[in-house]
Amino acid sequence: MSLFIRTATGVLTTLLLLGSQGCVIVTDVTATDWNLGADYSVREQSFQNVERVEFEAAGTLYIVQGSSERLKLEGHKQALAQLNVEEREGMLRITQSGKDYPWFELSQTAREPVYTLEMPTLQSLRHRGHGTVKVGPMTAARLQIESRDHAETIFASINAREVFIFAHDHADIQVQTLDSDALEVMSTDQSDLFIADASLLDADMQARDQSEVWIEGKADSVALRIADHSDIGAAHFATAVARVRASDHAQAQLYVSDSAQVEEADHADIGISGNATVTHNP
Repeated sequence: MSLFIRTATGVLTTLLLLGSQGCVIVTDVTATDWNLGADYSVREQSFQNVERVEFEAAGTLYIVQGSSERLKLEGHKQALAQLNVEEREGMLRITQSGKDYPWFELSQTAREPVYTLEMPTLQSLRHRGHGTVKVGPMTAARLQIESRDHAETIFASINAREVFIFAHDHADIQVQTLDSDALEVMSTDQSDLFIADASLLDADMQARDQSEVWIEGKADSVALRIADHSDIGAAHFATAVARVRASDHAQAQLYVSDSAQVEEADHADIGISGNATVTHNP
């Protein structure tokens, strides 16, 4: 459920009540002096059996797990007129005409579009461009996240048996809580990934091309592959068994309790803390 409240100062505040956990996200979504006038427009549409989302547009998309299947779009009429919403074979695509975000000149009097998407489950999210996606607590059997081209993608929490995260070309992905049996990560091209609280069985993480990954929490086993000046910060991520391969000035820090196999080349730097038996392979 979502509530939209107009305050006395003219700032529109969005309250998203997310999932059964009762988590509330509060965010101001308007610019100063923005007003509800004739140029403001709201569109709503429903759909069926959508489990995958593609988003490539300006503005902010909020995804809420719930029983309904609907999309609400809000913004300046000129901005909404350039948006394309397409539903096909379980995929909902939200894109815009042109790639130069032609309504930026409206920023002094209007905000960028805001989208609220409610759906029972999310299996795949593909996010591209300068827009923002914010996802409330999400439970699924399998979830794949792909973010690229300076996109900002934020998850409140994920509970899924398998999770795949791909960050490319200056993408920024943040996950506050992650509970999964298996996590697979690929971060490239100066992208950033931050996972604040992870509880995993197995994790396989790769970073290259000056990318950075920060993760905290715990796992039974971890495999790390790092190259090209990338950095994986896992000093507060406790694992029993680790396998690490690093090259070309890459760095990693992690905490290992039982055993670690490390392979370093080309000025890589791997820091292992904990009581693990560390084996350095040639």
